[in-house]
Amino acid sequence: MSGLNKTNSIDISVCIPAFNDESAFSRCIESVCTQTLDNIEIIVSDDSHSDTIEQAVKKRNDARIRYKRNFPSLGAPANWNAALKMSQGNIVTLLHQDDWYRTPDVLAIVCKIMQANDSDIAITGRALFHENHCIGEYRLPNNATERFLADFPIKSLVINRLGHPSVFFFKKKHLTIQYDENLLYFSDTDYYSRLITAANMVTIYPEALVAISWKKSNQLSNTFRSDPKKTLAELFFVHSKYNCNSYVRGISTARLCASNIRHWHSSIVDILSFIKNRMSYSAFFTTCASMPFFLAFMAYRLAYRVTQNKGWG
Repeated sequence: MSGLNKTNSIDISVCIPAFNDESAFSRCIESVCTQTLDNIEIIVSDDSHSDTIEQAVKKRNDARIRYKRNFPSLGAPANWNAALKMSQGNIVTLLHQDDWYRTPDVLAIVCKIMQANDSDIAITGRALFHENHCIGEYRLPNNATERFLADFPIKSLVINRLGHPSVFFFKKKHLTIQYDENLLYFSDTDYYSRLITAANMVTIYPEALVAISWKKSNQLSNTFRSDPKKTLAELFFVHSKYNCNSYVRGISTARLCASNIRHWHSSIVDILSFIKNRMSYSAFFTTCASMPFFLAFMAYRLAYRVTQNKGWG
């Protein structure tokens, strides 16, 4: 398949930030190396504590792979930015090592639809896998990005409505937009907001082209969200970053608490005390007033997913 730009031999750069798990990495890179699209490059930015990923790359002996080991380790999301910065393709994507492409024509499909629509960004659907079993496919509606931006940051910051970074593909001109390295829990949604806002055209391809390892993809978020004060402090940082008013601060804080309270070991009294000391009176009042509604809604969602045997998307 011909590239988007005849003067550039690389159609798509697939950037893989690697860290320790050789088994997951091998599945991931195998799904990239077997793609039918010609003229791709595979960037591996390795944050591992051993040489297992490096040895796996050497065994492949694939000239399309560009490998770099980080000394010392950069950590997420700095390693994501490092991988993206190395890319040279007309289209760029970040593929986490726990994820993989479900069919050999994924990159060909993305390249074709972006070329046909002259898109700055393409976003695909995703399928969640747990222990090699698909537990759900998640298609995106055509107005997904409009809904995301319309509800950002009051809803979309806290609730990721678009999926994992592995389903995002964008033109290289947007490489100037990087992940905020001050963020972990909200790094994805903050990045999506800035990336989509800068784009002239976004194409939604609803089919679930990318497989997401459900348990592993949530490890970073779960580790971070186990400390409510750390998670809330990051939320308050984003509030300041976007100069949010009291209403937005209160509603988004209530959403976050309702979504994560089942993971937190602190008492609700301690959590509310922490919030009160860092918010204006009006923002705190909005948080408390809206919290019961969001808690009831989350209880309904949990009950529905348990009875329907559906995983979180």
